[in-house]
Amino acid sequence: MVIVAILVALSIITLTLTVERGWTWGQILTRQPSLVQNFLTTYPQSRHQAIAQLTPAIATFPAARVLLNAAQLERPHPDTLDRALAVAIAAESRDLKRFETWWTTVIMTAPLLGLLGTVTGLMTSFSGLQWTDLELGGDPTVVSEGLGVALESTALGLAIALVALIIAQTCRTLARRQQIQMRIYSLHLSRLYRHHYWNLGIPNRIEQLY
Repeated sequence: MVIVAILVALSIITLTLTVERGWTWGQILTRQPSLVQNFLTTYPQSRHQAIAQLTPAIATFPAARVLLNAAQLERPHPDTLDRALAVAIAAESRDLKRFETWWTTVIMTAPLLGLLGTVTGLMTSFSGLQWTDLELGGDPTVVSEGLGVALESTALGLAIALVALIIAQTCRTLARRQQIQMRIYSLHLSRLYRHHYWNLGIPNRIEQLY
């Protein structure tokens, strides 16, 4: 019963983290693109206005933090802007993999706990058997209880590990796609900045932009 209780606790924690990740990714996938698009549209006209539009979203959206990290620099060289974007993307990439250690731990631990429950359940079943010279007797209640624990722990451990594996793979895929998307956003911002920096003149246009 202790093994089953541990597996149930693992399943509850995994479900809670899954709900949190689902809500977070839902917000990122549905709302972030339009916010970033508005920022990139406004940026060439007014950097300060674009920053003001995107600032309230930094708590929720990784791309907002990446873009603002570079956009808030005061008249940086284009190479400096690119480095700032790269550093911000690297930092956000770690946050996008949040709870990955937990998923890996559950995937590895749950089947082993299930196997341990199977062994202990079978031990309980065998302990309920009584051997005589040529006959087998014992308490059927103890035997059935031990077999029940063995089957429950095995099934529960495998089910938890399978669900954790699916969630982990989904989160990894979304994180990789988000990293690519943040690089695309960064390239757009860098292109806009370089256009003003190189083609429209540093002293005049940059002063207007800032």
